[in-house]
Amino acid sequence: MDENAPHLTPELARAQLEHAASTRVGNDRDRWVHSIAMIAFGLLMGLNHILTDVVGNVVGSGVGTWGLAVVFALVWNWRSRALTVPRHTHVAVAVAFFTTLAVMFPGLDLMRITALEQPWESIVSGPVVAAPMLLAAIWIQIRR
Repeated sequence: MDENAPHLTPELARAQLEHAASTRVGNDRDRWVHSIAMIAFGLLMGLNHILTDVVGNVVGSGVGTWGLAVVFALVWNWRSRALTVPRHTHVAVAVAFFTTLAVMFPGLDLMRITALEQPWESIVSGPVVAAPMLLAAIWIQIRR
């Protein structure tokens, strides 16, 4: 350790920590980019869920899924152009993604297996699948 370097006192360390915690990470434009991307991801997952229920056949479902995968990749590429990642965005994305999977697979697929699904249930299940991603978009916007 260099004897000429200034020593960090507890008060100075506390002041630096408070300053770092209050500093905004990201700007409004990047926050909007990530929020819009989360909305798009949620809508794509909900739409994919509806399409696989409504179309039902392997060819139509596969074509729809590949089409949505291409749009998903385009949105992902557009989202990656943001200069910064707003604080807590990674947490919001992870929680929303795993919540969506938890809703989609065990809940809705179990309902599909155990009973004959009505067409209105397919349409209602799309927004249910998209809801965690939409809530994450709101979280990214309000969390500063």
